Parts: sequence; C-alpha cells; structure tokens
Amino acid sequence: MPARRITLRGRVQGCGVRPAIARLAAERGLAGSVWNSPRGVVVELLGSEDALIRFRETLPRALPAVAAVDGWEESEIDSDAFQPRDGFEIRASDREGEAAAIVPADLATCPSCLAEAADPTDRRFGYAFMTCTDCGPRYSIVRSMPYDRAATTMSPFAPCASCQAEYLDPRNRRFHSQTNACEACGPRLRLYEADGRQVAVDDAAFERAASAIASGRVLGVLGIGGYQLLVDATQPQAVRTLRERKGRYSKPLAILVADLADARRFAAIGPREAETLTSAANPIVVLERVTGALTPEQLDALVGPLDTLGVMLPSTALHQQLATRL
Repeated sequence: MPARRITLRGRVQGCGVRPAIARLAAERGLAGSVWNSPRGVVVELLGSEDALIRFRETLPRALPAVAAVDGWEESEIDSDAFQPRDGFEIRASDREGEAAAIVPADLATCPSCLAEAADPTDRRFGYAFMTCTDCGPRYSIVRSMPYDRAATTMSPFAPCASCQAEYLDPRNRRFHSQTNACEACGPRLRLYEADGRQVAVDDAAFERAASAIASGRVLGVLGIGGYQLLVDATQPQAVRTLRERKGRYSKPLAILVADLADARRFAAIGPREAETLTSAANPIVVLERVTGALTPEQLDALVGPLDTLGVMLPSTALHQQLATRL
C-alpha cells in the first residue's frame, strides 16, 4: 500500500488542526499519525491510493476555519519501512529543527463553551476559563513552539479524569485541546483588593466583583491578552473616575454587553455587524447608537459628542458571567 508524508505550514498549531486531521484519516480508513513540528504540522498516512486521494481532496475543507495553510509539501515514503500502529494517532510533538510555525492567535470563547458556562446542569457551569479546540487563549499563554500544553502557562494544571477523557475522545470537541480544564483541575477565579488581599474565589469572586462595579468602583480584569478596566457604563461618575485614573479625558470608551440582544438595545446592528461582533477575533465594533438608549449625561461621559458607540461582546466566560450579573 502507498504511504505519504504531508507537511502543512502556516497558522496550523493551536487551532484544532491535528484533531481534524485525525478524524478525517479515521473516516477514510487510513493508518498513520500526525504531530506538531517546529515547521508546522506533519502527517504520515498509509492506505489505498483512492483513500489517500480522497483525504487530500477533503482536507482543506475539514480544517478549522481559524486555520490558515500557507504551504503544503507532500512526498512518498517507504511503505515497507512505515509501520504505524493500528488506526491513526496524534503523536507527541517533534521539537528538533528551526522554528517556522506561526504562533496561534487568541480566540474568543466560542458559543458552545459560553452555553455550557451558562447551563446549570453542565459540570462547567459558571467556570470562568472555558475553552475547547475552537477557542480560548493561545498567543497569550504560549511560551515556545510547537504548541503543546507543556509549552504554555497551563503546564502546572494537570487535567482531572473527566477532562482527560474529553481530551482522548475523538468525538469530543475538546479532543486534544491543550487548554482543556474545569474548576476541579484548572485555573480558578480570584478577586483581590487594591492592597493585594485576596477576598473571594470562584462564584463568590463573581458576585463581589459585580457588586463592586454596581457600586461605582473600578474593576481590573485579567482577560485574554491583558488587563481591562471595567466600570458601570450607566454611571457617569464611575466613568469619569475611570477616565481620571487612566488619564484618558476625551477619547471614547466602549461598552461590554452580555449578548447580541443586549447590544441591539444600544446600537443599530445588521447581519454584517452581528457577524463581526460574534467572530473569533471578538473586536470592538463602532456602531450607530440607538437614540434614547442612554441619557445625555451617560453619553457625554462615554463618547462625548459622537453619534457612534463602541460595542463588544464577552471574549471569555469570565466576561459573560460578569455581564449577566449586572
């Protein structure tokens, strides 16, 4: 039987490429393995010529939308010397050689993870650091390439039995997710006062943080990519306090809302705007504001004389939980 080696270059690590390739190879009845390398992702395949052709034709469509293949190298390998295990496996990464793989970008928490965080029957209900192969921090936590859990700030957090079972299950969307965790084994939410005292953890931290914002205080949140400073946007004095502390006296400020329905209370949102707001990049989108949604004093504190309003949706389950409590 023929055997092939395929090397994919570009943004192919940290975005679910290896799990997608493993599933496709299994569907096509191919044996072999896939692994991360300093150059990108390497695949070795053994099977019928027809199965190899169908794999090659289907692969671009099977890769996650956030992946970007910039180069594709393919070569024959000696099938007599190629002795894969039964089926197809994801192998440990190869760290030898010059690094050329692109460091993956951070991705906003996907709708599936946000839905689990909001579901009282789910084991991750209320967990602030939800991720799967489709979402979560990448660039912010990676220490070196190839991208593996051991090469990220997640390395101290050994997965529990439930998370490990998800990691090993090809049918699970957390199959080989390097950031997979839950409240039992992953990072925990902690709230600190300005003097450095820890005052609450987990759900109590959410409640006290939301209460602090509602009372007009400024909250610092360590989210994906860095810190954000949050206040209640409907309290002009709280907004002015934030401006004074930042030394940002006139530039417009954006608002964080819980979901699209909430966003439509404040701004005009069509299909294109909705698509951008809900994308994995999770940008702040400048929108035409809805008349009457905010008082003149509130608008003056937020955006001054502008007729537009910057709006963003939660980039993590942490932000979602805060937004729904306010």
